[in-house]
Amino acid sequence: MIRKTHGDPISIAAGLLEGGVVRLTIRCQSVLGFAFIASSALVGLADARAVDIVFVEVGDAGNAAAFNGFGSVDDVYFIGETEITNAEFAEFLNTVDPTGANEIGLYNANMTSNSRGGIDFVAGNAVGFKYQPKANFGSRPVNYVSWYDAARFANWMHNGQGLAGTTEGGSYDMTLETPVRLPGASIALPNDDEWFKAAYFDPTKPYWLFPTQSDSTPTSAMIGTDGSIINPGANVANWDSDATVSVVATAGNTGQYGTFDQCGNVSEWTEGISGTNRGDKGGDWTGGSIRSDDFGALNGPTNEGSTRGFRLVMVPEPGSVLLSIIALAAIASLRCNRSFRRVACQSLA
Repeated sequence: MIRKTHGDPISIAAGLLEGGVVRLTIRCQSVLGFAFIASSALVGLADARAVDIVFVEVGDAGNAAAFNGFGSVDDVYFIGETEITNAEFAEFLNTVDPTGANEIGLYNANMTSNSRGGIDFVAGNAVGFKYQPKANFGSRPVNYVSWYDAARFANWMHNGQGLAGTTEGGSYDMTLETPVRLPGASIALPNDDEWFKAAYFDPTKPYWLFPTQSDSTPTSAMIGTDGSIINPGANVANWDSDATVSVVATAGNTGQYGTFDQCGNVSEWTEGISGTNRGDKGGDWTGGSIRSDDFGALNGPTNEGSTRGFRLVMVPEPGSVLLSIIALAAIASLRCNRSFRRVACQSLA
C-alpha cells in the first residue's frame, strides 16, 4: 500500500501504476494535501472504519447558466454520488464524539426515537461505538441534521477525519454566525450552482426540468421493507411517496454526471444564503421542489427534520496534486470507494 500526502505528482502517479492500470481512491484532503491510497490483492484498507465517499466528476467547465441564473460553474469539480448515509454519519459521530457526550449537538434524539431516523445511540457501548446505524438503515441517507451539522461533517472530511476539534474549521469557520466556504476548502457543501448543474445540466439540452434526465414528472417510488425502491426505473424517484427514506442509489436513474437521488429521498443543504436562511434543494419523500424552474427553496440553518440531509462536493485547487493526477492518468471519471475502482491510465508522460 502507498499513502502519499504530499510530494511530486509524477512520482505519486508512477507509484500507483500497476500493469497499466491505476488503482486510486481519495479519502479526503488534509491541510497537507490529498491522501492517495493504492491497494493490491495483498493489501486491504488502511482503516476499515474510515469513511470513503464516492465522488463523480462534473465536467463541461464554463457552461452557461440556466434561464434562472443557476448552474454555471467555471471549473471541473466532483460531487457526492449519493447523499451522506447513516453509516457514514454514525462513523463521524463515533470519531468526534466517542463518549456520546454530544456537546455540540451533532446527534439528534429523533435519529433514534423516530421510525424514519437511522442511528441508534447505545449508551452502554464501548467508547467510540456509541452510535450505530439501525438495521436496514445504514445505506439510507442521514436525516435530522442541521446545516451546521452538515458543515461540520465537511470540515471533518477536509481535516482528514480526525478526532474532536476537527469539526470547527477547515472548510468553514464555525465560530461565525453565517459560515461561508473558506479559501483552500477541499470538501464542502455544494453551492447552489454546483448542486443545480449536477442535477439538471446536460450539454445537449442544456437543462432538464427534473434531475432524472427527464422533462416529465417522475413516478413516485415504492419502498420495500429493507428500504430499497422496488419499482426502479428511468424516471422514478422517492418523491411525494409519503412513505419513508429509501436506500440510496436504488431508484434506477441518475443525473447527467451520475448522481443519485437529487430528485428525492431527502432534500439537501447547500451553501445558498438568503438573510439567515440556507439553501435546501431537491425533493424529498414527502414532496418538495424538484423542477429546475422552481429552485428557490431555503430553510433555517438550525432546522432538523426527517426530510433533510446533505451531500458533499470536492473542489480541487488549480495545480493541486489531484488535478495533476487526473491529467497524467487521463482519468475520464473519478470515484473513491472501498472497492478501489480500476481507472485506466493512458499515459504518464
